[in-house]
Amino acid sequence: MDNKLKSEKSYVYELKHKHINEKFFIKGNINVDNMNDLIFYIQYKYHDIIPQSILTPFDFQEILIKCYGAESIYEVEIDEIIDLHWNFKENFSKEKIDNIINNYKIYEVKGLKGELRKIVDLTIEQWR
Repeated sequence: MDNKLKSEKSYVYELKHKHINEKFFIKGNINVDNMNDLIFYIQYKYHDIIPQSILTPFDFQEILIKCYGAESIYEVEIDEIIDLHWNFKENFSKEKIDNIINNYKIYEVKGLKGELRKIVDLTIEQWR
């Protein structure tokens, strides 16, 4: 993981979406502001590939584990609940998109594109 995102402290996040009732918990060394920006970056990048589709909390859990060194955990004390629907809606502005895209090196890691491609392939397969 890029050192620019990594912090000394570990944080626990609950990933949720208003249309999905399951809870997903991850633990990682990315602070709250950076995690929200990272998730928005991934949402934006994926939305650019398939505009009418969304990434689920499960998808994010897998991406954050495989690409950013997070770990899956069971219910514990949570530092931040990240509502994926709200996060995308709240951040979707020209200024935020320009900022995220201009700083893509902070968020881009080896394997991210492959994980997003797997999700795209599964989504396309489900539409058939």
